[in-house]
Amino acid sequence: MGETLTVKENDIFLVSDPLGDIPADGGLAVGLFYRDTRYLSLYEFSINGQRPVVLTSSAEHNFMSNLQFANPRLDLPGGRVVLPDTVSIWRNRFIDGALYERIGFHNYNLFPVTVRVRLRFGADFRDMFEVRGFVRRAAPPAALEPLVEGRRVTLGAVGQDGVERRTRVTFLDGDFTPEFAVSQELLPVAVAPAATVPDATAPATTVPHPIWVVEASFDLRLPPGRPVFFTLEVAPEGARSPAEEPFEARVRRLQRDYEAWLGQGTEFWSDHEVWNRLVRRSLVDLRLLVENTPFGPLIDAGIPWFACPFGRDLAITAWQTLMFRPDLAVAALRFLAHYQGRKVDDFTDEEPGRILHELRRGELAALGIIPHRPYYGSIDATPLFIILLAETVRWTGDTGLAAELFENATRAVEWIEKYGDKDGDGYVEYLTRSPRGIKHQGWKDSEAPILDEDGRPVEPPIALAEVQAYVYAAYQAYADLLDWLGRPGAAEFRARAAELSRRFNRDFWVEDGGFFAVALDASKRPVRTLASNAGHCLWAGIVDRDRALTLAERLLQEDMLSGWGLRTLSSRVPGFNPMSYHNGSVWPHDNSLIAAGLKRYGLSEQANLVISQVFDAAQTFRYLRLPELFCGFTRDRRYYSAPAEYPLSSSPQAWAAGTALSFCQTILGIRPDGVRDRLDLNPTLPPWLNEVMVRRLRVGRAELDLRFRRTNGRTTTEVLGIRGTIDIRWPGSASF
Repeated sequence: MGETLTVKENDIFLVSDPLGDIPADGGLAVGLFYRDTRYLSLYEFSINGQRPVVLTSSAEHNFMSNLQFANPRLDLPGGRVVLPDTVSIWRNRFIDGALYERIGFHNYNLFPVTVRVRLRFGADFRDMFEVRGFVRRAAPPAALEPLVEGRRVTLGAVGQDGVERRTRVTFLDGDFTPEFAVSQELLPVAVAPAATVPDATAPATTVPHPIWVVEASFDLRLPPGRPVFFTLEVAPEGARSPAEEPFEARVRRLQRDYEAWLGQGTEFWSDHEVWNRLVRRSLVDLRLLVENTPFGPLIDAGIPWFACPFGRDLAITAWQTLMFRPDLAVAALRFLAHYQGRKVDDFTDEEPGRILHELRRGELAALGIIPHRPYYGSIDATPLFIILLAETVRWTGDTGLAAELFENATRAVEWIEKYGDKDGDGYVEYLTRSPRGIKHQGWKDSEAPILDEDGRPVEPPIALAEVQAYVYAAYQAYADLLDWLGRPGAAEFRARAAELSRRFNRDFWVEDGGFFAVALDASKRPVRTLASNAGHCLWAGIVDRDRALTLAERLLQEDMLSGWGLRTLSSRVPGFNPMSYHNGSVWPHDNSLIAAGLKRYGLSEQANLVISQVFDAAQTFRYLRLPELFCGFTRDRRYYSAPAEYPLSSSPQAWAAGTALSFCQTILGIRPDGVRDRLDLNPTLPPWLNEVMVRRLRVGRAELDLRFRRTNGRTTTEVLGIRGTIDIRWPGSASF
């Protein structure tokens, strides 16, 4: 997307250019968005007809962005010249039920300066799926002529769903009277090419779009030596009504909210300051992505494209963060259970027991133009739901949660066997029934993410390797739920899992390659392509022990391991493209699951190698923020290369933010069993970590403080404190 600034709070977010503007040149996915609708598509600030010169702009703190400018040369009436860099200009903004922005000036000249301030506003009220180019409509929302009332202007439009959407722009203070000019202009609007996912290989185009534009202008006198400022409120109508509160008080409250968020979960410290900053970045990015819901804090998938709940993303992000914030998993589980499928609906791909893929709340979903109300076209969200439920109970020891959601887990198992396995061959495969559905329904859901040995796209129905592994883990998880609740049938599901593992290791294994085929095609032939999907099989535990090392060694060869982490596809496969969305890029969350899988099979050094490479990549990105994905070019140490950004990557993004937190658990080898008040540890610190302390780690009814040290290549564990009852076991301990 290029350089942008993002702030978000609850269900409102703003993406602007580096100057803080939403430009009229049709910047893709910039704007003020609320519930899948763009409530501000034009916002430009200038003085004396010129844009100020940006000195620095940052949204590092998530809840607020800060921009600092200098004036260009200003020619004033009467012939006086204001030299460049003699008037400081700043913009501070945050979201708190509305967008609040303070624009300030400090005149460093020895004489007063009067500047003409101009602000331009406009709103196209386009649905996010239109902004993405997924849907093109001949009749956009019908724009209403802006309403000017004193120091406030209201923009509006009526959608085809009959809903009137409005944006109120109010000057809250300032010693001036704004003059408003209203006109209708034909402005370019950027649209992405129609695709299920953002595709950087097909650049955005612009289309002309008629829009009402409001220009507010006024003279502002700047006396020498003291600040002058004014404050704006931009409020999407229908959003949470902001209470009356001074600007500074709102900022302090948001800052306290973030500090409280960091203080509520497990505290992590290491002797590597950059790693500590990466962990903190992950936690605050998750806070940015939170929506407050009746189910608890729910994590949106990513900004800008996916600022809504996704089933798969929720499940994986919640799993990644259990060590730090189990409440995120509880909220995700209750939300997913609430929307679990109840009927067969071809348009939305809904089926009884199926877990949703994506829930949208904009005009197009309300009209039924898109099926995301919610849409259920995910082949893996359903087994992942069962896995997450069991893992959450292992961490929390909360068998009450297991009982609460047991019927949902049962319906999910029934979906796997009745609807997931479409042809009764014992494997789960996908094939959409919806004319608007997603063609590929695994986590690699772009237009052609599954390639055969010759680089040709494989057409559905497809049985993905990792999905069979998830089903295996879901059977094991369901058996645990049965045991915890004292219900019969656990042995039967463990036997199903064992039989699935036996068949999978026979049917998917590529003997002469040392890896698992990425999938079975429609004719049940193995797709003998090496992709990162095989690594997820380690995470799920379906891989025979005598094949785990062989698979690990194959994954860590240079065609897969880029120097910045594992690629999604081997560079030896025809069709590999390091700049593609799924066919050669590097996804941090993908690496987090594979690293956890390597650790599961006792391959700690291999896991640490993957973690170290992704950590190296993270240090090159702004704010230490891992993006959704980045390009899979090979690291060239001769020329000090850096990972290349994928142009349309979401950032911040949920499971990218969860990656570092998952890495912490992998490094420390933490395996909780809160139901039985037990904790197994098998730590192996990488060479760049010498000491780690974990405080307030909650497992079952206990809370622990632990220290880990690496000395002469060996990691030791020290228990600093226990509040509650728990049996801790680690290599070398008396009970291990």
